[in-house]
Amino acid sequence: MDFILKYDKKKPNSFTFSYCDSIDLINIESDIVYIEKKKHLDYFEISDNIKFQVACGDVIKTEESNNDLSKSKGLYYIISLNKISNKLEIFADDHSLLPIYYFFQDEQIYISSSFKAIIRLLRNKTVNQKFYPELALLYSPINGATYYKEVIRLGYGQVIVLKTGFQVITKERFFNHFTNNPKKYSESINLIADKFIETSKCYLNESCAISLTGGFDGRTITGCAHFHQTDFINFSYGRRSNGDIENPIAIAKILGLDYHLIELEDHYLENEYFNCVQSYIEFSGGLNGFQYPQSFYYVQEIKKHRDIIVTGYLGSEILASVQGGDDEVSPHTVLDFIKGIRNDDNYAFTQSSILQNLKIIGNTNDIRMVLDELYIYFKSLNKNI
Repeated sequence: MDFILKYDKKKPNSFTFSYCDSIDLINIESDIVYIEKKKHLDYFEISDNIKFQVACGDVIKTEESNNDLSKSKGLYYIISLNKISNKLEIFADDHSLLPIYYFFQDEQIYISSSFKAIIRLLRNKTVNQKFYPELALLYSPINGATYYKEVIRLGYGQVIVLKTGFQVITKERFFNHFTNNPKKYSESINLIADKFIETSKCYLNESCAISLTGGFDGRTITGCAHFHQTDFINFSYGRRSNGDIENPIAIAKILGLDYHLIELEDHYLENEYFNCVQSYIEFSGGLNGFQYPQSFYYVQEIKKHRDIIVTGYLGSEILASVQGGDDEVSPHTVLDFIKGIRNDDNYAFTQSSILQNLKIIGNTNDIRMVLDELYIYFKSLNKNI
């Protein structure tokens, strides 16, 4: 599911909405929001005398969202038009997990959820030399950087506002969720567990397939599904002898679960892997296709059994990050930086030869460039954090 919009700064706002099969086939016109409509996703609308609002994606309605779709749970986009002021707002779910990209060209502004779709409208493209060094060392480009300098990704808690002009408003920062009086980790764990079980019910109220790996996430969600009496099957993917395969096989056997193994064997490597990598990079705007290409493959297999997949994301990694850095959430480069190690002793420099061999960096000046960007980012944060 994607959307695309071309906004002309010279013309008065006259927004209209149109659903389509594919935004890639659209000859885009000014001030029309084209939204792909896919059978497997949700599309909810609210319309009254004041506003017209569309939520599209994996939208999980709640009582709070009956009058404001942005109060829904799940992963989705919100496109909201104030009929009186003709103000259009575009943003993603609570934690901005879904991407929104934009760029300026002549007097037009192009906005889309699809990197692939938006760059076909970009006439002059300049590769962003900071993109992959930041991705390798920080796990995420910062300041909205994408593979091309001209294209910007909307940041956490940001909203695009179109009303006689273009604005990006930051409604929330990640540290708004912090408290000045935190409880000890040991005192919080039971409260977090109870809240997780309660919240998980929204995601487990329909027949589904649950990813069961050797780690924390799959076992937790499987336990919640059992608690909520969900109709579910389990699956995992990988190669035999790996713990993420052998552990769920053993767990499924002991508990009598309906379990499906998607083995990433020679056929996958020889016939599917490279295409999955290319697709992941293409659709994600240059992000890490080498780490997650199997997602394209296992979805095709699991859809033969269930329409909905529920999978954990960054569960055990977050718990592990309480103790220190890891390869998923907390970059060692950033942890060293926070500790005050900002010179050649920073972890980033220990990776320089590997990164040069992979042609991710040219020399150590590229690492210093990343650390400079990191310095600017931290300087922008509230002092009390």
